[in-house]
Amino acid sequence: MEAGQVLASVDSRSLQLQLAQALSQLASDRRFSGGGYDEKAKVDQLAVDNANLQLSFAQVTSPIKGVAGLRLVDPGNMIHAGDSLVVITQLHPIAAMFTIPEDRLSLVRSAAKTGMSLPVEAWNRDNSVKLATGRLTAVNNQIDQDTGTAKLKAEFDNKDDALFPNQFVNVRLLMNPR
Repeated sequence: MEAGQVLASVDSRSLQLQLAQALSQLASDRRFSGGGYDEKAKVDQLAVDNANLQLSFAQVTSPIKGVAGLRLVDPGNMIHAGDSLVVITQLHPIAAMFTIPEDRLSLVRSAAKTGMSLPVEAWNRDNSVKLATGRLTAVNNQIDQDTGTAKLKAEFDNKDDALFPNQFVNVRLLMNPR
């Protein structure tokens, strides 16, 4: 799925008619005023702009490039503002969330303060294949009191599509890269 690709559309015939009516009124008022721009023509132009805006809401487009999951609504369903139509997940780059024990957090924060880019590796479920190498991009600002862990985020270029959304990976944060 590409950014800007149409995900869904609604019947826009009434909106197209409103736009045609506004354009007609603008043309008529321009002819009446001798082709100039008087106050009436300015109001008509605002009506044209509003009709174009309303027409743009008749299509829902993808905000990002990524992979679309299964649709969450079917044709004919009643939907409301805030309803999700489909989940689109970015693959390039892709992120992985992982945790570390809170007693290791000070080491990570110290390294991050020096501006060092900490490498991170993603390994398959049984740690037999390294899938990708990326970098640490964020450290959460809270410790989970139930588990005594801190949540971190790593980003991977994923040019070979080795990583997929919600895939189980073992993440290794390399504190002393060679």
